[in-house]
Amino acid sequence: MTGLPEVGDFYTPMEVTGFRATGQWIEETPPTILEQLAFERPDDVFAIDSVGTLTYREFRDRAWRLAGAMQRLGVARGDCVIVQLPNWNELLIAMMAVTRAGAVLVPAMTTYRADEIEFLIDNTGARAAITTGVFRGFDHAAMLSDALGRRTSLELGVLVRGHALPGMHRFEDLISGTEEPEEPELGPMPNPDAPHIVLHTSGSESQPKGCVHSYNTAAFTSRAVEQHHAWTPADRSFGPSPVAHSNGYINHYLVPLRAGASTVLMEKWDPRLAIDLVDEHRCTVTVTSTTFLSTLIETRRDGDDLSSMRLWVASGTVIPPEVVRRARLAMPDCEVLSQYGRSENLLTTLCPSGTDPGRALTSDGLVPPGIDVMLFDGDGQQVVVGPGEVGYRGPGHMLGYVRRPDLTQAMINSAGYSLSGDLGEFDADGFLRITGRIKDIIIRGGVNISAREVEDHLLTHPAVHDVAVVAMPDPRLGERACAFVVAEAGAQIDLDQICTYLRDERGISVQKLPERLELIEVMPISPTGKIDKADLRRRVREDDTDHHRTLA
Repeated sequence: MTGLPEVGDFYTPMEVTGFRATGQWIEETPPTILEQLAFERPDDVFAIDSVGTLTYREFRDRAWRLAGAMQRLGVARGDCVIVQLPNWNELLIAMMAVTRAGAVLVPAMTTYRADEIEFLIDNTGARAAITTGVFRGFDHAAMLSDALGRRTSLELGVLVRGHALPGMHRFEDLISGTEEPEEPELGPMPNPDAPHIVLHTSGSESQPKGCVHSYNTAAFTSRAVEQHHAWTPADRSFGPSPVAHSNGYINHYLVPLRAGASTVLMEKWDPRLAIDLVDEHRCTVTVTSTTFLSTLIETRRDGDDLSSMRLWVASGTVIPPEVVRRARLAMPDCEVLSQYGRSENLLTTLCPSGTDPGRALTSDGLVPPGIDVMLFDGDGQQVVVGPGEVGYRGPGHMLGYVRRPDLTQAMINSAGYSLSGDLGEFDADGFLRITGRIKDIIIRGGVNISAREVEDHLLTHPAVHDVAVVAMPDPRLGERACAFVVAEAGAQIDLDQICTYLRDERGISVQKLPERLELIEVMPISPTGKIDKADLRRRVREDDTDHHRTLA
């Protein structure tokens, strides 16, 4: 479909040849992996959700039947298909079917509503969409029915676990039966270098951008995670992160599939249920936002086991030392490590299994082999000592943004590195620490304040349970820093106390001190488990009460 970049739009022939020669890009795809597993281990369970299990053979047969049905209903190779489903077994079947049909997967979070879904349709020219009925009080079927009548490219709607509206098809009908479509009907296996998936950025500050990955660019990341986290077929992923998001897609779907392991899907985060699922199914590995780990530890009761967990990777936000301490008490045999990536390149750094546990507190990991990462200053010059913008070059980078070659080109600097917008700093041992976002900088009277730096200091205060620092508009200085704080149970804290602590105990400069404190009971969390700073900025903008503290 017009607008999707191809591999040659981003990578040179020499780069492609080099990636293939070194084994960084190979000929496998998810369907070829599943075909082999379904033949060798047909009765082994791959996925478990709130309803039941899915064996490798069931996974293969249902996905193949759905792929054939979609082709008969008009979905052609290269067409985009939106899949908006919770973490259900049917989500995995739908994603695999789209890939087997040679189409392009466009995952959508279940929190997306009409404006967001219609943007995805228009942005990708999606031909089909797969969704559900009423989920968590919202009627997705009605939203899709309306989109089918309003968006000219969208021709096919498929409903999962719901009553299909006129003009739609029931998922259960399309996968029913015993006939198995074979290659002459389905066509050859997909090309691993063709567009495979479109992952949209969050769009919290502007319209989301569609990051187009081939299977090879995504699989480079999944193989690195599989290797450095020592996955085996005996592992079982605990999957609370949305599989419609890059984190869940890689760690709860691709990695377990490649490893010949299994995955336990959780459709809605509930820390009490999470503990029960881990213990019941003896889960071993997960990658989530830090929020999921912290709330699980807070909810743990005497008698809960959690001893099966060997690795919990926290991604996306800083890991407070107190969370790690509590996690080690609750799960003494479980490593708590960190990693860092973004939608444009799914993995930049990670802490391999066996890393010194303290590294998770002081870094976001090492650069895996095959990836080249450098830091750059505002003038585009390489930074050797001190913080700089993280630049990436390697085989895991996307092919480009949907319909926006200008933005794709703009992110590449003169040295050929894809600039992330993240600020980072390497230590003497090569571990990278992300210190904040360039746009998460508070500019107070011309002085740049890193929100991440202030947050890291505040998290060491004994009365601070969680914190987020954001910019608040100021008519004189442009911006000032506002700290949103969740206090520890029973703790009393005010702005003077935290400023005194930051100045006298942590030694930060006066200009970096917060000038407003907002005590809240719970942080707003995005669907991917990160603190929703866009919501906090909105609260500050809408509350123009003059109750900030002027610095000396």
